[in-house]
Amino acid sequence: MNQVVLLQNWSNVCETIHNNNLADWAQFSSVKDKLVPQAMSDGFLLLTIDTEFLRRWTIDNFQNSIQTALFLIFNKEYFVQIELDSTPYCPPNTQQTQQANQNENPLQNQGIPTSTFNEGNIQKNEFIPVAGVTPVFNQPQAGVASNVAREATQPQLNNPQAAMNPMQEAAVVAPITQQPVNVANFSCEAVQEEPIPATSIAPSLTFESFVIGDSNRMAYSMAVQVAENPGDKVLNPLFIYGKSGLGKTHLLRAIQNYVLETRPSAKVIYVDTNDLVNDYTQAAAEHDRQKLSFSNFRKKYEEADLLLIDDVQFLQGKKQTLDNVFQILNNLVTSGKQIVFSADRAPKVIDIDERYTSRFLQGGTCDIQPPELETKIAIIKSYIKEYNSQSLNDHLWIPEDIITFIAQCSGSNIRELKGAITMIIYKYSFAGEDIDKEELKHTLLNHFTSIKTNITVEDIQKIIEDYYKITHADLVGKSRAQNIAKPRQIAFYLCRTVLDLPYETLGKKFNNHHSTVLYGVNKIEQELMRNRELAEEIEVLKKLIQDL
Repeated sequence: MNQVVLLQNWSNVCETIHNNNLADWAQFSSVKDKLVPQAMSDGFLLLTIDTEFLRRWTIDNFQNSIQTALFLIFNKEYFVQIELDSTPYCPPNTQQTQQANQNENPLQNQGIPTSTFNEGNIQKNEFIPVAGVTPVFNQPQAGVASNVAREATQPQLNNPQAAMNPMQEAAVVAPITQQPVNVANFSCEAVQEEPIPATSIAPSLTFESFVIGDSNRMAYSMAVQVAENPGDKVLNPLFIYGKSGLGKTHLLRAIQNYVLETRPSAKVIYVDTNDLVNDYTQAAAEHDRQKLSFSNFRKKYEEADLLLIDDVQFLQGKKQTLDNVFQILNNLVTSGKQIVFSADRAPKVIDIDERYTSRFLQGGTCDIQPPELETKIAIIKSYIKEYNSQSLNDHLWIPEDIITFIAQCSGSNIRELKGAITMIIYKYSFAGEDIDKEELKHTLLNHFTSIKTNITVEDIQKIIEDYYKITHADLVGKSRAQNIAKPRQIAFYLCRTVLDLPYETLGKKFNNHHSTVLYGVNKIEQELMRNRELAEEIEVLKKLIQDL
């Protein structure tokens, strides 16, 4: 891609982040001019920055925002790689940038290599080098401690069930076994080959951030084993099931992030079942004019080294999709590729043909039970620790007896538990009130019993529209104006936390893509950690919902 066009695309990304309030603009502005776009192709963007500290800080704080902006611009998911570059940056001529933006196609399809797990070695990828770029693929991603620190403080997980204390604040991290990888270089002008970007990255969901207890220890151990030895017949496929809000998606994402870290050349695909069905439906719709549409659909997933499919219970009643999906699964397993499923119920309870159920049961199957008291205590401590690590001014301390009391009052849903902790953070940190156990008991009982079965998405939408004085068309529309986009994200968050509906369902209710809903919920959750005004608004809105 022409360098001027590349820079114009990057300018558009920054503008989209600003217009849609995708990140704290003051913080992003301090780093955006140091980020230099080096290469871009279909679904991939390489950025470089001049210090390792800023590289890690940018990954932690802005990688998701950049990926979301790219999705909004190009209507497809992008993987953003941020590397170290010691070369000084010279900005281009603005007039040339504008001219190139008018004349050049912003994306060019490139050939993409794949690799297989059962070959034992990562295949080499050849790139045209860029002066000053120091790729650091083997360094841990955000949320994962360095290998040296881990070896000094964490037990090895060759026996993952050993030495685990359910009272620990965070999960023990599986050791990362470094593979001999041929380092790739990138080109500003064109990319001859590049690693396949994994779909829908969630860098914060790692084994390190997963809290282990008796209720999830077996599922965690199996997930670690799959991440360390993908393609092993004993756990291929791996099927994890349990009720909503217990951590199934977290484990799938942790496997994804671990494999991406230790095997950067591998093609990893994480897909929600609804997206998988949509892909098949689109292929069917295009079949009359594009005879290869079904072949392309199968090829997309059969090229994966690791395929993670979330919420497979939604394959019920999708016979044609099932037939094609299980052809893909058979080919992957035969080729030694790893598959991981999740569902909200056991395989035998999913209403599909028995031959498909037998495939689910061929490898390892485990469930996640509702968390016991000790695990909930550990989750609360972990969440408070996360808040303190992100807070610039406040340091929240909650006595042990209060933490235990919160855990005792809570139900089984971890998302609901985290919502209660956020409320408490606001009440006793932002508002500066002393913790009174009787008042806290009343507050928690209201929180954990306030969800009414007769509340609908439309009820919450109406409350948001009245509170922020926006129209229903604006709320379910595509406007990126801050006075509309922010209430829309708050509506996403409230619908998700109060009604516990799937992202796909909420996407349809708001005339939006489910990934947009997911991003909005995550953004509000993060902002609640540091924005007391927003926390106050959320509590007012929850009270309005409770009073319906």
